[in-house]
Amino acid sequence: MPSFLHDEQSNAVYNEVSASQPFLNRILQLLTSERSHRVNEPVLVIVGDATETVDTLYPFYRLQEAGFRPVVAAPQRGRFQMVMHEVSPGWTITEEWRGYSINADVAFSEIKPDEY
Repeated sequence: MPSFLHDEQSNAVYNEVSASQPFLNRILQLLTSERSHRVNEPVLVIVGDATETVDTLYPFYRLQEAGFRPVVAAPQRGRFQMVMHEVSPGWTITEEWRGYSINADVAFSEIKPDEY
């Protein structure tokens, strides 16, 4: 369990996301297989307007846990509003509401592929 999760609700969310996002866990397993050579290596996390909160923050924090430095990239530098989605029990539609926000460290036009 990651050290940044301190309460029962956060632990439950972490476990649910871990179970539902096995591809993210597999990517991190591959990335951390040579962890000693990758400490603080930058990794791009791509965002845009209304990016999904969980799909953004989960890999963002998992990358930090693995020793990488997530660099948030977007169409332009600035603060981006994330959203959250949920299908309530008995509903057939998805509800959307405001999530957290995140700052883009770099604009797409500024990315130098050799640095990542």
